[in-house]
Amino acid sequence: LILALIVAVIAAQALYSSVRQLSRMQQLLELKAETYARLVGKQVESAVAFNDRETAREVFDSIVQDPELESLALFAADGSVLKSEGALTPAIAERHNVALRPEVIVMADRIVAVTPVVSLEGPRGTLVLELSTERLKSGRADVLGQALIAAALSLLVGGLGAFWIARSLGNRLRAIARAT
Repeated sequence: LILALIVAVIAAQALYSSVRQLSRMQQLLELKAETYARLVGKQVESAVAFNDRETAREVFDSIVQDPELESLALFAADGSVLKSEGALTPAIAERHNVALRPEVIVMADRIVAVTPVVSLEGPRGTLVLELSTERLKSGRADVLGQALIAAALSLLVGGLGAFWIARSLGNRLRAIARAT
């Protein structure tokens, strides 16, 4: 009974902790995509205003250093590409000119941030940024592995503790039985 209770508690705790940690990792990657899009969008406003590909290139050069960045594209209001790095997901590339508000799209292998770019001079554009979820997937395997190791160690220690308590209690009960 004690061992069954230990198994149930440890399994529930391992599952809860790993699901919570994985969810937090996903949220952080989504926040990263949203923050990058907002910051880069602000920096490329003048590039959109004046069709300045050189300014867009300078801004893009700094952000492409992130290994999770899969692709990055800046579109003018007419749909022309001012600057791009990497290959955009086709479904995202088709809807680039409809960004009226910032949006984060979670896909199986990427997290996409689409944000409108509105320059002070009036022209509009759209910035599309895609982050890979590959590190997130490998992080999932690490989290699950660690949860299994922690659960196994907890079961071992809990089982040994339960055995020791049961044995001690059994010895006391046998001593009482002999005395009676």
